Amino acid sequence: MRTLLLLPCLTLTLAAQDAVPVQAPITSVKLYPDEAWVTRVGRVQAAAGTRRYRIEGLPGGLTLDDVQVSAKGPAGSRLGDVSISQQEVDATETPEWKRIQADLDALGDRQDQLESRIEAAHQEIAFLESLKAAQAQAVDAKLATAPPSFAPIAAFSQGMQGRLTQLLTEERRAKRELAKAGEEQKGLEADQASLSAGDAKGSTEVLVDLSASAPGPLQIQLNYRTRKAHWSPAYEARLSEDRNRLELTLLAAVTQESGEDWNGVHMEISNARPSRSLVMQRYAGPQTLSLAPVTTVIGNLSRVDATSSTQGLDTSVDAIRSVPTGRDFGSLAFLAPGAAPSEPEEAGAPSAAILEASGLNLDFRLDGTLDVPSDADPHRFKLMAQTLKPDLALVTTPRLDAEVYQVARFQDPGGLPIFAGAPLVQYAGDQRLGQSPLATPATGQPYQLGFGPYRGLRVTFRRVDHTQETVGAFTKERQWTYRERAELSSELAVPVDVEVQDRVLKSGVDAVKVNDLPDTTPGAKEALPGVRSWTVHVEPSKTASVTIATQVRGPLEGRIAGLDEPQ
Repeated sequence: MRTLLLLPCLTLTLAAQDAVPVQAPITSVKLYPDEAWVTRVGRVQAAAGTRRYRIEGLPGGLTLDDVQVSAKGPAGSRLGDVSISQQEVDATETPEWKRIQADLDALGDRQDQLESRIEAAHQEIAFLESLKAAQAQAVDAKLATAPPSFAPIAAFSQGMQGRLTQLLTEERRAKRELAKAGEEQKGLEADQASLSAGDAKGSTEVLVDLSASAPGPLQIQLNYRTRKAHWSPAYEARLSEDRNRLELTLLAAVTQESGEDWNGVHMEISNARPSRSLVMQRYAGPQTLSLAPVTTVIGNLSRVDATSSTQGLDTSVDAIRSVPTGRDFGSLAFLAPGAAPSEPEEAGAPSAAILEASGLNLDFRLDGTLDVPSDADPHRFKLMAQTLKPDLALVTTPRLDAEVYQVARFQDPGGLPIFAGAPLVQYAGDQRLGQSPLATPATGQPYQLGFGPYRGLRVTFRRVDHTQETVGAFTKERQWTYRERAELSSELAVPVDVEVQDRVLKSGVDAVKVNDLPDTTPGAKEALPGVRSWTVHVEPSKTASVTIATQVRGPLEGRIAGLDEPQ
């Protein structure tokens, strides 16, 4: 009975007491791909007994699932209930409002200065115009009595006109800046109006019950989740001026609009996904088989199986439709008369999620303390870097682009996580060359980064000869023969080797045959799947070339899809 009486008394005691406010500034943040966990630490002198402590001013909308609380206090202290409540906060008291108001105040001062400049210029222009008129009257009066000296009059007029031109230019410039400031003011006022919609903004208050066996220092640590903050990977590749070293740097682009500025915090970055579902897929029961017409695929052909009903279908042609993979890899396919290429599948929307690099969960703890304002803009921080020794090459794809590019190739940089598709900015020394997504190579291939066109080399690509004819003694077929040539002209003072790449032309069906002719430049290697390359030595002020001679043979009827030739 005593225990049963004690619990209501404890509840009444806590309800009667005012919660002790605890100042708990943000000390650290751990960022994930789609959320962040913020840590606040508050310290207070605890009294013996059970007390309730309050941490307020947290972002609105937090639930108990978003909050974790721990405490350290005198020996024997026990953490009790944790509860949260939502409060209404005047929008004018939020950090966002105050920051916008400060921007508006600074903008107002700038507008006042511009208006003062315009008014001063206007007054001086009016004064000079009146002085100019008075001078003209004085000249007219002197002309009535004696001819004046024109040299000082011309000097005076020239100086007057120069000053008027200067004033008019300054006035117009100030008016343009004032108009621009007005547009900026409208934008800030719109942001402020959005914040003050409803004239209130929610905040969360966390209440913690703690029993202390004796008075002493108490530390309360509060962790809470915000889904208005995340990070994404980015890279910088910097090629040294002597072209001997390549520094590859992994950066974290941190974006947050939680409503709280993170000032002087310790930051940790992780590519784990703590909010992901861990529910494992399970079988609902047995899989039942049934007999129905089955659609099979032959190459890129879709047709109904011979074992199914063929009523109304023309099954006389094995390969009815096929789609060329595009000019880059040159796949040829035979289309029967009247057949049309199928529509390409729509590319899926790119995922915003960060994939686990090399299948690992990675954590990075950044050095020192950092600041990240709640401005929804990305702020980049260096995570790690690795210095590589690249293999430099000159590469051209003349069928696609009449430029020779300098590329740096390197093997997998072990120890540096690779996030495929992350933005990569390339530098040569301190010069920014451009940006591209980081692409991972095929298995066994090196990474390759481009560092811009290589000046002093010119590339042309042209079709030298092409014929179309009907061949065959008994079975008539169409045959296309064409010769193409890539030419490289050097304006350099030193010899260079250039890698010339071209797509492999191949057939996707048995009815179409593709053969290289003997006058094709020998020595081609398959640098990438579907891509062959020649290494061409170009002497100073000379021209070198690669010849590609190909023969394609196919049926008289139908069209060869993927062949760059009218049919």
